[in-house]
Amino acid sequence: MSETDHPILSPASAAVAEFHAGQGPVSLNTAALFNGFAPRPLAPGFTWAEFGCGHGITTCVQAAANPQGHFYGVDIDGKALRTGRVLAKAGFLANATFLDADYTKPHGLDALPPLDFAVAHGVLSWLDVEGRMAFMARLRPLLKPGAIVLATYDSLPGRAALVPLRDLLFSVTAKKDGDPIGRARAAMEWLAATRTMGARFFRDHPAIAEMVDHLLNLGPHHLARAFFGGDLRPLHFAQVHGEMVDQGLTFAGRAEAYLNLVELAVPDNMRKELRSATSRVELEAKRDFLRNEGFRRDIYVNGDPFPDMERWAEAQGEMILASTDTPDFTDLEVGLGDQTMSFTGPPFDQIRAALDFGPRPLRALTQAAQTEAVPPSLVLEAARLLLAGGLASAHAQTVDFPGETDPTAPYTMPHPLNRALAHSLGLGGPTVPLASKVRGEGVILDNRDALLLASFCESGMGNAVDRALAVLDAQGVGSPASRSATALALTQRLNQSVLPRLPWFLGLGLIASL
Repeated sequence: MSETDHPILSPASAAVAEFHAGQGPVSLNTAALFNGFAPRPLAPGFTWAEFGCGHGITTCVQAAANPQGHFYGVDIDGKALRTGRVLAKAGFLANATFLDADYTKPHGLDALPPLDFAVAHGVLSWLDVEGRMAFMARLRPLLKPGAIVLATYDSLPGRAALVPLRDLLFSVTAKKDGDPIGRARAAMEWLAATRTMGARFFRDHPAIAEMVDHLLNLGPHHLARAFFGGDLRPLHFAQVHGEMVDQGLTFAGRAEAYLNLVELAVPDNMRKELRSATSRVELEAKRDFLRNEGFRRDIYVNGDPFPDMERWAEAQGEMILASTDTPDFTDLEVGLGDQTMSFTGPPFDQIRAALDFGPRPLRALTQAAQTEAVPPSLVLEAARLLLAGGLASAHAQTVDFPGETDPTAPYTMPHPLNRALAHSLGLGGPTVPLASKVRGEGVILDNRDALLLASFCESGMGNAVDRALAVLDAQGVGSPASRSATALALTQRLNQSVLPRLPWFLGLGLIASL
């Protein structure tokens, strides 16, 4: 039995280990640039820190995808940080450091160097006013000029119902096991039962009923963090914005590119109302209300935007883009909240055809054979829309994707962290992130695809399914009675999802030819 049959993480650890896409340096640079601010140079020695890193999955994946930088995962929960340290050791990540620190206390962040990027993941929602002010007062001196900050938090009005719901669940589980996971399981049982019996509360509040269904699907570990891990405080944008401005930071925009475009953020009948806003703060407040926004991902910068459109356009021309997935796995009808946008027809078809060859600077797209009949200004605007719709993604490197590959040839999964994640993280969730140096980000795969891709590299195409089954058997997943059905499902998945995308996996550096 191979040592990789044994997962680096236990099923219990994998169940609570989450990866949060869009928090890496390439993604944050792209979000800032999309909104008119200069990206940070990603030369050797840049620094990135995540506050509230939890189990450290995001920190590890970003460190593996960007070996030239140093990545710090900071959390007050030392027990959770053990997972990150285990993964960092398994992935030989000398550029990942985990700090057990209270970032609201004096000297809590003394071990951190000056930062190019700072991610405050969810922490603002769990701190009171004094705690937030203390955190920001300690973070601000660490930010380099031009540093980019991502602040994510539960927001109002969309999360307004969470607080009374949380208080209710605290009451109905008061006599249950004091452990947060135990109370969360009891809360889930009670919620499921009351939903089934048709409690009037859910009939009168359908949005809350939908939210509860979502929480039930996420499982007890997520519910424990959301409701039993502290004092959740959903925040208004204006409140967070005011506190950030007090620290000298400038609001750049939303990390989700499409939310910065009125045409994509809301349906047509609401756009006039958004355009009537006389300030960005007013626009954000109106859009949050129109969309009933419950979670925000905001970009702030320790500096000012580009002074003129020419410099902004020049910087955007250096942005490296490629298709987010292969054409056969791309849905051109993209849901954007309450509306759907179609990315078919010119000029989208021409630009997507150019992007399918591999990551290219945006300025090079204007000179590609596929876009020679498209005016350069239209290429720029259409590329921004493809990025906003998620059909194009920013990348760290310019490479040519291979046209065809031989599935019978030998391959390897070169990064040890990806091998560890493929064998472990799928135990606890439906997806697995794999680090790509070409993208400078984590590439999220279906957990079956990640395991099959690793098994394909270890044992070849003919034995990949048997290898995957051996890994599942060693981890106690499934039963002998279901083995045949599992083998058939994995075989179909291998042939339909993994093998057709081998050129894409090779181009992203997730696998390599031997």
